Amino acid sequence: MKPKFYVTTPIYYVTDKPHIGSAYPTIAADILARYNKINGSDVFFLTGSDEHGEKLQIAAEKNNVEPQKFVDEISQKFKVAWKKLNIEYNRFIRTSDPDHIKKCQEFYKKVYDKGDIYKGTYEGLHCIPCEAYWTKIQAPNNICPDCKRELKLMKEESYFFKLGKYQDKIIEHIKKNPNFIQPETRRNEILSFLKQPLQDLSISRTNIKWGIPVPNDPKHVLYVWFDALINYLTAVDNDKLKAFWPPNLHIVGKEITRFHCITWPGMLLAAGYELPKTIFGHGWWTANGEKMSKSKGNVFDPIEMADKYGVDAFRYFLFRQMPFGSDGDFSEAALVERLNNELGSEIGNLVTRTMKMLQLFANSCVPKSKPDSSLLKSYKLILSEYKESMAKYDLFNALNKVMEFDHLMNKYITNNEPWSLAKKDKVKLEEVLFNISQAINALSCLLYPFMPDTSKKIDSAINIEKSYNEDFGNVKPGTKFNAPIILFQKVEKKVNHEIVDEKKKTGSVSFDDFKKIDIRTGVIKQVEKLTDKLYKLKVLADKERTIVSGIAEFYTDKELLNKKIVLITNLEPKQIKGVLSEGMVLAAEKDGKVVLLTTDKEVGENAEVL
Repeated sequence: MKPKFYVTTPIYYVTDKPHIGSAYPTIAADILARYNKINGSDVFFLTGSDEHGEKLQIAAEKNNVEPQKFVDEISQKFKVAWKKLNIEYNRFIRTSDPDHIKKCQEFYKKVYDKGDIYKGTYEGLHCIPCEAYWTKIQAPNNICPDCKRELKLMKEESYFFKLGKYQDKIIEHIKKNPNFIQPETRRNEILSFLKQPLQDLSISRTNIKWGIPVPNDPKHVLYVWFDALINYLTAVDNDKLKAFWPPNLHIVGKEITRFHCITWPGMLLAAGYELPKTIFGHGWWTANGEKMSKSKGNVFDPIEMADKYGVDAFRYFLFRQMPFGSDGDFSEAALVERLNNELGSEIGNLVTRTMKMLQLFANSCVPKSKPDSSLLKSYKLILSEYKESMAKYDLFNALNKVMEFDHLMNKYITNNEPWSLAKKDKVKLEEVLFNISQAINALSCLLYPFMPDTSKKIDSAINIEKSYNEDFGNVKPGTKFNAPIILFQKVEKKVNHEIVDEKKKTGSVSFDDFKKIDIRTGVIKQVEKLTDKLYKLKVLADKERTIVSGIAEFYTDKELLNKKIVLITNLEPKQIKGVLSEGMVLAAEKDGKVVLLTTDKEVGENAEVL
């Protein structure tokens, strides 16, 4: 029997069209669903829309439409967007679906009959946009700790779920299962929150009508979070799909981990269900260094980005730009940079040059030969690390491994010079052509979960049926390649001439401004590679500092360890690739060559540069 893999996204509150924040986890789920499917698992991928609650009732009233019609229109926008972004889910669930309403009422009755739901009076603070309740201790200034909006004071009859009864069991489960909450920062946040006693949870409302009626008291409707979380059960609550429970992975934004890692486990324990295996709280995107907001006009439309730069380039960028689980910055300039350099000049170039060499030296036919043992050994190590990263949901590192393989193959071509072998060593030439032919098939397999259309283009170009077999040797000798293709069209970089001109005008710096820069000597105590271009350095200067530096192409880690350097220490800290960088290492550059600055004589660390 095939192993099961059940992956879910948050269900999205349908008050507006999809944005980067909703596209990101949904593409992540699609990547993992595709990967597990091609590796032999029976996959169920669930996404959908959250369609009840006061916030939606108010939005519908503002638009002068009935709530059902309002949510029908918005939920359709999500379906259209996910199709555009090549997201292949198994079900798009809506909390207004009849089977979900039925499941919620059954779940409520089960927990009520157990004695874990009781009627009382709720008095406290409510955030309408977040649909979250807060105590006066948690929000002493009447401001929502999450969204920073003003809270509404409420007092009404309510049904309560005895969440506090399950606090010890939840803590025990988290501690016994280190993979239950990922990444570790989220796990630590939840455990810290659980140090305070949990309040019983208000799970019904009487002042709104748009919701699921409470079975034993129809003047109440279920609290939107109690309703929404049950969607994960509804989707597989039938004889055909019940074997998928429990979910392998809930992907959620870090702002809703508390609901998923505390409220949801408490509900499941009360109803007698097994808990999810992993809940992964992903990070947030900023825009050009600022928080995305409609008022600032810096919210990126994922469909616009996909139309402008290509669906696969957009998908690649989201998981290449920052580690999954960390915060990161979205900018079109960065997307164009990766599209032109990594996708165009590296991955695309490897495929094109391989096909051209087959065309030039072998009439586009894969010659008969054998895998290069050294190359095969290196590839198997990369493949193993790629699979390990995917199993850990480390999509960022998985793409690092793809790029590592690409660099390996481009270096293999450069070192072996097929153009020279064509003049002197036909046997070796055939071996090289055979190996680079296998390589672009392997590359296609590695790329497929992230960039399915690009993978299919490669397969079509090299005339093979997609087998998802990453092994060297999958492309049989005699296979006829088609004409060379260009996978990615480079995008012209736009220069802001006003900024350039302004820089020319203000090229001088006052002495007073220069004196504000704190430049000191330091020594590198630890080196960790983040990407092909970036190192994470531990530098001892005025204190031990973490600095992210783009010198990985010019220095090995061994060359950097214990090296004396010069750095700026009083730059404002900045998140780079999920790491808070606390300074800048100084270097000189000319003709593409980068050299670190150091001192003429030994002065030790933390010497001030005058």
